Amino acid sequence: MRLRTTLAAFAAAAATLVAAGPAGARQQQHFPRPTGPILDVTMSGPSGVVWTGRCQAFISEDTMDQLPANCRAHGSREIRWLESMGVTSIVKSYQGQPAISMTIAPDGRSATWIDNPGPWIFRGPLLHNFYFPALTAQAVQTCPIVDHVLSESAPCETNQAFKDWQAASNAANKQYLALLKADRRPANARR
Repeated sequence: MRLRTTLAAFAAAAATLVAAGPAGARQQQHFPRPTGPILDVTMSGPSGVVWTGRCQAFISEDTMDQLPANCRAHGSREIRWLESMGVTSIVKSYQGQPAISMTIAPDGRSATWIDNPGPWIFRGPLLHNFYFPALTAQAVQTCPIVDHVLSESAPCETNQAFKDWQAASNAANKQYLALLKADRRPANARR
């Protein structure tokens, strides 16, 4: 599974934990929802450019419907949705600098993501001013496609930078969830 999706799940889980706590209503109001920088996006396919536009780097599930369709997350239907528009490549840049790209292989059997370090990679802040680790080198991930959907059972091939980022993010997630769990304890149990 892609790390970007994993980080989004961590943030959602954290929000759920906080909302469930005794002070949930108070803290839920302060859950940060940064939009990140605005990225220039080009979607193209075998017949050329399909769409160009600008999209915010971070999307929140509760505001996704307000975004243009080409800026929304499409979950497990992402590959099928892109193919239906004739898109085999997405390139996102920030102020002319390569940010993120995704390419579906010509045979349609895999997709490759390339993430470059920069402010378009969500790190935080989350509650308690917590930040996930920064991506420090170009991360590459190639995942199999089965029946026009990213495979959930076959592993993705990744470079060392991706593996390092994933390990650091998983460790940070454990720290953050522990922090939130401690924050959920009733006030008299913290004394």
